[in-house]
Amino acid sequence: MNRLEGRIEEIKGTGAVRLARVRTIAGHMNALVLDVGSPTRPMAVGKAVRLLFKETALVVAAPHHPALEGVVKFLHRGEVVADLEVALGEMSTIKGRLPSEEIPTNLMVGSLVRIHVPASALALEIL
Repeated sequence: MNRLEGRIEEIKGTGAVRLARVRTIAGHMNALVLDVGSPTRPMAVGKAVRLLFKETALVVAAPHHPALEGVVKFLHRGEVVADLEVALGEMSTIKGRLPSEEIPTNLMVGSLVRIHVPASALALEIL
């Protein structure tokens, strides 16, 4: 499970289901959140949060996606599945496991990469 901390910059929606835009050290991510309300830990702009997502949820991003930017530190291309580790600055890394065919052929260790995680694949924890 990947963990990444950030701050809520914007919240869209007024009902129980909302979209939170979170700034992290490596870029913005959008999280689809079921907010039933909590008097002790309300979701609000400026709140520190932790984003959690599975290794299988990430995608090598297209330019139009909100994405994290980092450097490939490890890449193993299996026949079917590829394992990927991306450094997002000095103190944070994320890991991914995705179909080998979804890894660009020119991606290698040391390459700059943009990683997207769909909003519906993120869990958001208020800190």
